[in-house]
Amino acid sequence: MTLLLPPPQVLARNSPTPTSISPSSASGTGTAGVDGITVQPSDDSNEAWPKLFDSTSISANSSSESCPVFFNKFLADKGFLDCLPLSGLLLNSLSYFDITKKGTFATTKVIDKTCNVSLATCTAVMEKLGWQIRLDENCGQDFRNQNPIVIQAYTGFISYRAVYSAGCLKSASGSYCYVDAITNVSSPSDSYVYYLPLGIKFPGGSRPTCSSCLSQTMAIFASAAGNSSQPLSGTYVPAAEQINLGCGPNFVNTTVEQSDASASSPRFTIVAATTVLSILFALM
Repeated sequence: MTLLLPPPQVLARNSPTPTSISPSSASGTGTAGVDGITVQPSDDSNEAWPKLFDSTSISANSSSESCPVFFNKFLADKGFLDCLPLSGLLLNSLSYFDITKKGTFATTKVIDKTCNVSLATCTAVMEKLGWQIRLDENCGQDFRNQNPIVIQAYTGFISYRAVYSAGCLKSASGSYCYVDAITNVSSPSDSYVYYLPLGIKFPGGSRPTCSSCLSQTMAIFASAAGNSSQPLSGTYVPAAEQINLGCGPNFVNTTVEQSDASASSPRFTIVAATTVLSILFALM
């Protein structure tokens, strides 16, 4: 049974110079989301957006009755769905993988959707889910057993902000650096960078394009890598050192500062990152 998806199909692209992250600031009445957190409603409720965990069954893999209930609850919650987290799509969404194979236009349409949200509000939604999934009344036992599907969900929740920030970074031409990367047929390694926040190490020997998109994306990741509760804490430095081998010794920062949040946050375990990594590359 498929648990993780391989990196998106690579097609063709150019590598323009990035400018800045440009998320949209939604306005309006808002919709009650996970446990009362308000998320702005989308005006395209009839759109066939990709779905998360559409190729797996948590019920068939869970050691508790409460965990499938928790999954069903958040996967049906409008607040969560309106956020359409790219972190979750990268980890487990067959429908999103199929969309990326259609090319730049179709993929960009999805990324527009994931970026056209309130970052602060959706971060709050994901952080709350990341806390809730570890409770015994939800998926606590499965989390301790390192159930791959539960680890995927947890990883997607806690890495939401870092993946959003990198995924919504735009080039000077107005294209998304992320979309440019996953559609670059001449450099498949460009897409691997976006899996670093998910605890997936940079494959040995990979040499991504030494572009401004890459340097600014890694700068975004460096700011999160100092938090030991983030998967990036175990993947950023080795990737940065490898990138500098091909792009020059000072192309990206190879050191990170320990953040204050690390002292009070649970450490992201090596076991969890390894679980995600092994399943992903087994299917490549």
